Amino acid sequence: MAYRVEVDKKACTSVASCVAIAAGTFTLDKDGLVEIIKQNGDPDQIILQAAQSCPVNAISVFDDKGTKIWPKA
Repeated sequence: MAYRVEVDKKACTSVASCVAIAAGTFTLDKDGLVEIIKQNGDPDQIILQAAQSCPVNAISVFDDKGTKIWPKA
């Protein structure tokens, strides 16, 4: 399965736990906000862990059918 991620830069607080966990997928831009450098730059489980580590849920994860799996509603 290949997860797809989206980031909400307006929600990002620059904690960078996502970058620490999934540096192949996420980085911080010049303003210190999360951005995607490569969809599926890390294994799906690592991407999900990175999204779950965000204290403000600024990262959404979708499965291959487009169903949102994180954050849960």
